[in-house]
Amino acid sequence: MSFPRPEHRRPAPPSAPPPACETSPFHSLFYTLAHTSPDRFPLFTRLVRSLLVPLLALGLGACMPPDFEVDPEENQPIRIDKTLLTINPTQFQDLSGCPPRELLFDVATAISDPDGDPIQTVWLVNYTPNEGAQPDGVGFMRFTLDPCENSRIRPGEVNTIELFVLDRRPLNFDDADDAKSFVDPETTSDSVVWFIGVEDLSCCGIVP
Repeated sequence: MSFPRPEHRRPAPPSAPPPACETSPFHSLFYTLAHTSPDRFPLFTRLVRSLLVPLLALGLGACMPPDFEVDPEENQPIRIDKTLLTINPTQFQDLSGCPPRELLFDVATAISDPDGDPIQTVWLVNYTPNEGAQPDGVGFMRFTLDPCENSRIRPGEVNTIELFVLDRRPLNFDDADDAKSFVDPETTSDSVVWFIGVEDLSCCGIVP
């Protein structure tokens, strides 16, 4: 008589160990209380739940990893608060080249970096990419625009003044394109642009 051969089954792989919180006595007691029917021990169960469950929940919470709203290792972005600028970028500025012919841009209180990184500033007048021009200012929190002194100002046209800020040094400060190029991949930046209308430069060279 032949007997059916037993099936050869692979042993089940070992299960992963439960989290530390599930093996703690706090977890066992919390689970028991949470799943005990109040009909079995009405008064006792309700009393224990009302007094101990909140405390046990706190004990379980201590086993959980901390929940950071912001990764402490991540470079936080640099920012320009447009509402704190001395000259509103949403308002068109009109210059004639005659007194008062200067505009003073003060951004010291408008730039913030949560990590306290050194702030790099680059000022650009009528910036056009790939021209190989130098920035009009580097490292300044205050920038004065005099249409009679800046050769990039175009009378009769709309001119732009751009502030570009970084929290890391760029590729090169001697070239406008390089000044806006990142070397460190963690670099963050922000910018703001003002639009300036210069009617004419007829007053340039005239001492008021």
